[in-house]
Amino acid sequence: MRLRNKITSATLLLMLALLVGCEKESDNIFNMFDVKLTLHNNVEYAAAEVNDITTTDSVLIDFTIESPTKDMYMVCLYKTGATSPMTKIPITEDGKRKSYSGKFMLYGKDLGAGTSTYRVWVLDKEGVYLGDGYKSVAVNVISDIRHLSNRKLTFAYAPTDTVPCFLSLLEGKIYNYPQGAANSAKLDFSVFEEPVFTNGVFTGWKRSMYSLTANPNPFPPYDLTGWTKRATLYSAPITGSAANFRTMFSTAAKIETEAKKKPINLTLTEIKTNQFVYFLTPEGKYGVLYIQSITYDYSGRSYVTLSYKIQN
Repeated sequence: MRLRNKITSATLLLMLALLVGCEKESDNIFNMFDVKLTLHNNVEYAAAEVNDITTTDSVLIDFTIESPTKDMYMVCLYKTGATSPMTKIPITEDGKRKSYSGKFMLYGKDLGAGTSTYRVWVLDKEGVYLGDGYKSVAVNVISDIRHLSNRKLTFAYAPTDTVPCFLSLLEGKIYNYPQGAANSAKLDFSVFEEPVFTNGVFTGWKRSMYSLTANPNPFPPYDLTGWTKRATLYSAPITGSAANFRTMFSTAAKIETEAKKKPINLTLTEIKTNQFVYFLTPEGKYGVLYIQSITYDYSGRSYVTLSYKIQN
């Protein structure tokens, strides 16, 4: 695998204006910096320019950076897309102003699944960019979770309902009640709604999700007698957000760590928009549901849109 760096005209102009000021017309971005970066590969976990790892692995950027013409005063580790370097190391010894060796350790569990790119560069005494040797380190963290998004389940209400209200977490598929019996061994939960009355006056709807092992059956209109029932358990809901769903649960370890902070022992729980519900499957896999929205379709039926992440 090769990593090719693309420099747009806008990026080039910005770097020329902000980092180096006025240069001769014969200079360009490919020869104006004489800094050299060497990546050493004679230690365990040493980084190459492209690295594939799991969330339990790590990568060591073991480097020497050299500036033959200008003194170096700061080494920076920069992650592409960030607004500033993630790590800065002052160079305090005069003997290392022209050549500096160091290490940066990156952990898969902290990076999360996907590819991120890093550069090591140096600054002079005034904080002016001196170069990065035109090298980068790409780290691809292989996912140990599955992320399934935008599953829409309609809340069952009437005994005659044939709405899609049962979900298989392992498959990511939704089933209705007539389909349920033949597929019951795959089903983890269903959703239903019931009216709420206060002093005899209708005040709204209560929406709930339930495991098929819930006893008694919280939605009697659906007779589950004879169905195979997966013993998936759930936590009480907690307040969540789309941003936290993206960042908090990027690895299997992170999902399990957060899930274990809450009791996961429920077979029935009420749900609302912008909530997390942790779950534990009979196979011992932890996961988290994000209740994105509860709204109505064109016919006036209410449904929930949810996404979830589950350990592989």
